[in-house]
Amino acid sequence: CSSDLFNQSHWVIRDLETSGGNPHGIHISGDAAATLSYFRISNVSVHDVKGVATTKQSGLIEISPAHGSATVIDDVVIDGATVFNTEQWKGIHVGCANGIFPARNPGRIIIRNSRASNIAGDGITIYACSNGLIENNVSYDIGTASTDAVGTPNAIWTWACANCIVQFNEGFRSHSPAADGGIFDIDWGSSRTTVQYNYGHDADGYCVAIFGAWGLITTNSIVRYNICANNGQS
Repeated sequence: CSSDLFNQSHWVIRDLETSGGNPHGIHISGDAAATLSYFRISNVSVHDVKGVATTKQSGLIEISPAHGSATVIDDVVIDGATVFNTEQWKGIHVGCANGIFPARNPGRIIIRNSRASNIAGDGITIYACSNGLIENNVSYDIGTASTDAVGTPNAIWTWACANCIVQFNEGFRSHSPAADGGIFDIDWGSSRTTVQYNYGHDADGYCVAIFGAWGLITTNSIVRYNICANNGQS
């Protein structure tokens, strides 16, 4: 079964195991012109979500506004999640806004002490948020999709993220059906993002990348104190 919350706030989900569901395991979303805030997910195991990805808004733990909506997601903490086994796209994901710029969410977006593995697409991601923190996680055996029809994945990365930190994580055996297939990525539209004290190894692609695209630049990135080994395997 899966757990779904829509246009709701102030939820604590903890000490829970879900198996199955399609296309999500735990799914939090909304389409109200409002800010949905305060979500705490801790000590959960989410696995074996069914189906094959046709969109990036699918996966094991997926928190993001409905497509085309003005909803903002704020104040999220995911701590101690173990997610694995799906041909849907995401392992653990938080997106704060529907668009290509960081939301001005005042609260923190935190993913920590978690593990993502055996996933068709991305391992652990934050999109279009401010004040993001990804720390003390492990992501491996991701990017198993057979085509790039939905996208090209990485293990642990941020996109259009402002004032975000990625630290003390490990990523390895990251794959892709085309480009990417890397571990850590500061992706386009990001500003003031730091990737530090991480270990990335044995990826098909890169260890750490910084990108801009579609005329959007990435600014003030810091990459320091990381260990990279045996990447670029394909």
